[in-house]
Amino acid sequence: MIQAKDSGYITKSSGIGFLQAAKLTDTLNSYWSQANDHDTIGKYYRNGRSNNYFLCVIDLSKKYTFETHLLIEARPNGKILKKERFNHGNYSCCWTNYYDGFNKYGEYFGLKTCGTGSGYCASYRYLFKEITAKERQNAIPESCWSSFGITQNLTSKMELKNDTLVMHYKLEKGELNDSSDFNVNETKIFDVKFVFKNKKWITGEKKKFDGLDLDL
Repeated sequence: MIQAKDSGYITKSSGIGFLQAAKLTDTLNSYWSQANDHDTIGKYYRNGRSNNYFLCVIDLSKKYTFETHLLIEARPNGKILKKERFNHGNYSCCWTNYYDGFNKYGEYFGLKTCGTGSGYCASYRYLFKEITAKERQNAIPESCWSSFGITQNLTSKMELKNDTLVMHYKLEKGELNDSSDFNVNETKIFDVKFVFKNKKWITGEKKKFDGLDLDL
């Protein structure tokens, strides 16, 4: 499943046996039938500091009610060293497929989770050098669409240099017409600076998120 290269993709046919052997999924009581054998269900990167691999794979078992993503550190021979499960809301609305929310940024690895609701989807980025439980990290807001009352659309661009991260945000506010077109009435541009300290991203500028429908 893991080939001797810096990165690669995992198909259902090559990955499902690995997940079953590690007791990380259940195919009998699951939604795995939604994916065919040739579908890509995950992605992996080599960790240059250890030469082990970080893998992110979707889990479509029903045990956790909704789909989750597994973050795994494994040796080249497939031996699992660490594993953590990352939950979304009702579904991964901020991913366009099973694997695009997991990426590498220099020395950092990034995985995003999604907040969901009626007329609502938010994206939160977790950046790390070591696999760490979701609960022990601080989420970095990435985007948010909320159509409750005044419609809000928050987007961002990430600027990462060493252990400093600057998120460049654009917030649009407006209304949806009868055709669900978004008419923007107000636009706000702002930046938030985060610093990586004690394995967490911290900021002293949380007040800039006041009034936004984010879970912080």
